Amino acid sequence: MASPDIAYTEDMAVEMDMARAEDSAGSFEPDIIRTGYLSLSVDSPADTADEITEVVEAAGGRIASRSDYTPVDYGQPSSYLEARIPYEVLDATVASLQELGDVQEVSLNTIDVSLQKVDLDARIQVLEAAITRLNELLADAASTSDLIAVESALSERQAELDSLQSQRDYLSDQTSNENPRPEATLETTTLSA
Repeated sequence: MASPDIAYTEDMAVEMDMARAEDSAGSFEPDIIRTGYLSLSVDSPADTADEITEVVEAAGGRIASRSDYTPVDYGQPSSYLEARIPYEVLDATVASLQELGDVQEVSLNTIDVSLQKVDLDARIQVLEAAITRLNELLADAASTSDLIAVESALSERQAELDSLQSQRDYLSDQTSNENPRPEATLETTTLSA
């Protein structure tokens, strides 16, 4: 059985999204993700990591991960933390954290993911239309081989749709426009002075 016809092409879906974007062009706000990195030289990395945790939590954030390294034979102790900090207090929190040691490196980044989200939305829309069409073909399958071919194509499209929706949900969770309380990711390393 040949590949089933798809009701919409990806180009058509992109055009529809662009038309919607033009309709609301006056109210367009970019979808932004903020990230950062801070490296401090301190006397006691583990103790400073505890202090970092307190500062982040006091700002309404949380520690997503932490690892402490205490060498036995050689090397210097260090700690690594990944913090999730609310957008609105990121700059003030980073300023507070810089006071905990000698700053080796600091960077704050803003990433516009608007086009990624538009692309994902278009691809999701195309897959949803394809799945609808495949379900219609499934209902009309005349032979076992047709049924197996349509079910296989349907399964592939559904898996791809689930993946794209997960990516879209992740971006929505990370951006300021769709999440009422977006958080920035700040990676922090403390090194023994």
